[in-house]
Amino acid sequence: MLFWVFQILSHSYVQSMRFNSVDRIIKLHRFGFSDNSSYNFSINNTNLKEIKIFLIKNFNSRKLPQLENICNSKNNYFEYDSNQQISPLVKKSEFIWEGNVTHAGFYTPIIINCEKSLNSKFDIFYQFKNQDSLLDTRDEICPMIHIFLLFLYMIVFLVWLANGLSHTSFRIPIHTLFCIQPIFKMISLKFLLDLWITKRVTESPPFWKEIVVHVCDFLNYSLLVSVITYAGAGICIYRNRFTIQDHFEIICSSSLLTVCLILIPFINSVKSIMFVLIITCIGLFWHLKLNVISLIISSRILEQMKGQPIVHSKINLSRAFVKSSILCLLFTLLGYVLTSSSYFSDSTSIITMETGLFIESILNLRFFLFRKIYAGEQNTEGKVIQIKRVVNVKQLITPIGSYIALLERYQY
Repeated sequence: MLFWVFQILSHSYVQSMRFNSVDRIIKLHRFGFSDNSSYNFSINNTNLKEIKIFLIKNFNSRKLPQLENICNSKNNYFEYDSNQQISPLVKKSEFIWEGNVTHAGFYTPIIINCEKSLNSKFDIFYQFKNQDSLLDTRDEICPMIHIFLLFLYMIVFLVWLANGLSHTSFRIPIHTLFCIQPIFKMISLKFLLDLWITKRVTESPPFWKEIVVHVCDFLNYSLLVSVITYAGAGICIYRNRFTIQDHFEIICSSSLLTVCLILIPFINSVKSIMFVLIITCIGLFWHLKLNVISLIISSRILEQMKGQPIVHSKINLSRAFVKSSILCLLFTLLGYVLTSSSYFSDSTSIITMETGLFIESILNLRFFLFRKIYAGEQNTEGKVIQIKRVVNVKQLITPIGSYIALLERYQY
């Protein structure tokens, strides 16, 4: 499943791919052409003798059986659409096919392997260009999407900042993380906006801007995943003491999960897919382990402190936030994967992913935005009286190597 996910998440209007084909038909990512656009295919192979390429408008998978018979047909024309583009039947190791698309529309590249033996290896480079832009016509809206998102995250940042400054008496570190996270997101969106504008006119946007985007995305997503784990572990909610090892495990597991998203655009072979897949599995299982341990500890605390409504409310807040966030991110990832298939445009997958991430930002505000009801009681002099009930979890190792968890409660 993950192997398939990593394959479909990497595509663009300029693509270089290597195939070890066992299929008769290979369908590439479709592209939105404007009138009088151009296309270019370059194929280099070692053992491929007969191949045909179609560029079909409004392709329907139900027509695949007709395509499978094209190799046995003497007629090179496939009666599917009057605007289709068809290459000649290639019988050589190197082949270049280029031309123009006279009618605007969404075209799907189809490669048909006419070899008797389907075990063929070949490299293909293809490039699509619209007359006024290098972008897919469906992706022309992407700059406006990023401007709108930049405005939304600016509002989120200002809300967190104003909320923290107005409630300095009981500010907690996790609130600071929520305030910092939109900053990295805004920087990433700013440079992504520049890159989309640049990609309209050039195939090689500034590499340093892409590096800035990757770094900011890494920091943003690492904070996002780390905060969920910290909240699940109860830090600054119902636990005030955390060891260096606890911080190390949360940060490292979150970073391993995040780095996979950053590496996806660089995937260009099966080996790179396997490398990213291994990192993903390590980070995922490590992260699940930490969350399961936190769930067990919070359940034990709830059992031991039935007469403490404040502690109960804090733990329930923490658990509700973690469950909501994980569900939101899972649905976001699922939607992103589905819309990143060859049928949808980049703009569709971007809207799907960013909608889910912004909903997660709203959940952060919903659960952790400071309110007056969180403040302590005030005495006659107007000073805030804060009563803190703290639960510390201590682990002991028995002589036989098993663990015992002790709950220490005190109030001040």
